[in-house]
Amino acid sequence: MADQIQEIKSKVDIVDLVSGYVPLKKAGKNYKALCPFHKEKTPSFMVSPELQIFKCFGCGRGGDIYAFLQEIEGMEFGEALRILAERTGVKLESRRPSPQEEKRKQILEVNSLTKEYFGYILTKHRVGERARDYLNKRGIKKETIETFGLGYAPDSWESLAQFLRSKNYPITALLAAGLVRLRERDKTPYDFFRGRLIFPFFGHNKRIIGFAGRTLGEDEPKYINIGETPAFRKGSFLYGLEQAKTEIKKQNSAIVVEGPFDVISPFQSGTQNIVGSQGTALTLDQIKILKRYTPNISLCYDTDLAGDAAAKRGIDLAEERGLNVKVITLPNEYKDPDEIAQKDAALWKEVVDSAVSVYDFFFSSAFKRHDVAKPLGKKQIAAELLPIIKAIPDEIEREHYVQRLALELEVDEGVVRSAMEKTGRREERGERREEKEVEVKEEKLGLEEYVLALVLHSPLELAQKTLHKLGKGDFGNETTLGLFEELKSYFSGRKRKLDIKALGGKLGGKGKDLLGKIYLWNLGELPGQETKLEEEIEGASRLLKKRGLQRELKNLSLKIKDAELMGDKRTLESAREAFQKVSQQLAKIS
Repeated sequence: MADQIQEIKSKVDIVDLVSGYVPLKKAGKNYKALCPFHKEKTPSFMVSPELQIFKCFGCGRGGDIYAFLQEIEGMEFGEALRILAERTGVKLESRRPSPQEEKRKQILEVNSLTKEYFGYILTKHRVGERARDYLNKRGIKKETIETFGLGYAPDSWESLAQFLRSKNYPITALLAAGLVRLRERDKTPYDFFRGRLIFPFFGHNKRIIGFAGRTLGEDEPKYINIGETPAFRKGSFLYGLEQAKTEIKKQNSAIVVEGPFDVISPFQSGTQNIVGSQGTALTLDQIKILKRYTPNISLCYDTDLAGDAAAKRGIDLAEERGLNVKVITLPNEYKDPDEIAQKDAALWKEVVDSAVSVYDFFFSSAFKRHDVAKPLGKKQIAAELLPIIKAIPDEIEREHYVQRLALELEVDEGVVRSAMEKTGRREERGERREEKEVEVKEEKLGLEEYVLALVLHSPLELAQKTLHKLGKGDFGNETTLGLFEELKSYFSGRKRKLDIKALGGKLGGKGKDLLGKIYLWNLGELPGQETKLEEEIEGASRLLKKRGLQRELKNLSLKIKDAELMGDKRTLESAREAFQKVSQQLAKIS
């Protein structure tokens, strides 16, 4: 298995893999980008084609192709291995999965059987007749039912549980999948979904990761979802993405709606670049997923976006992540995308094509709800729009809306600017913790690491010259000392260029990790300007020697103190001589 893991690594270029998720820009021998795992304004995410690793100096995440796929897709190692094996055509030998992987695998198996069971009940069993009639009245075609894998849960307390247990799945697996619950009085199982239309959740590679159920009547709640499981996280899921992703890429645009039928009816009418966010608040993970496919999204929600704080927070996050956000507004006589797509597909297409910038939408909404002819109306409009304008990340776009607000309120621009400076940004920006979106301080290199990083990015002659001047005593850290000695040995031969992969092969554990970290460190413009690089490496090496000598003086001071206490005159005299000698060396360097 270890050989196969390496074989797959040799066949997958990490630059190709990462660039499928993040736009990379060349930076010397490496590539850089804004980190896909945390919020940042300056790129600190680096990828090395030579070492086949990535490293973010902001949030600290790093590793190889497997680590990247696990992090970006939220999957276990075993699943990442299988996906990359399929990509490279490598047939995997048996491997002992971790307990977590085993649990997730069993849940996916149970979910797959559950989908087939509910699908059979809906399409072929007499018990599903009521659900078939319901879908027929809504105009949902047979092909659409198959495309989205719709099903029906019988109005029975234990039919699914009995079916799955007949397939030799333990009750613990059914509980872990969220498909059954236990009665409090006697701890016997009962089905979670009963008498509901079932919407399977398709994950990566068409695996069924979860389900939602909708009542066929007016019962409340209208929709219920399984809880989070090792296979399903609500905040990282977009309903219909598996069916829509090809069309999203083709059109370079995604329409985001709320519930399953808001996806299904427009999809059936021909709008196939559409996904459901399962609510009005776009999460950071959903935004990251959408950005892999397109930078352009149009929101079409049932609720009033202008008054929905959660929706605005999602819009803020989307824009900060570089997405272009538009809003689709439905005619007043239609309550949601499902209804308009069913009743008038041509009108639905027309409103989709008429999507406006999210800021144009906020302007239109505010001016509709408040009377601009009255001073109070102007005050209300300004109070609503100024925090939104102030939050616009692009300066030119922000300036445009400042001027527009002044013009439409019929007040001086200076008044608008002054009022905007006094107002805070949207309150919801202060609620970012629930999105786990925090600023991360950039990871810095220590002095010993920095000198070695400069050596690695130096021309051969300068690297050899620097390493010759330095010695073991200049390094106080065991890992950096080990890498220094390896570099000195490597460059002492007749090397004409640095083979970073070969060097990495000689190291193990912490040394290899350190090599990757400092080799990926972005040194800015210094490597392209040899004079500046030489000055920088000279200054950093001198400081390193100075710290080494200071460290030696400290050790000698302790030795002198111990010798005095012990009355050891010979050791005392020797230590004092050494102290004087090192002090002279330090004075000379300083």
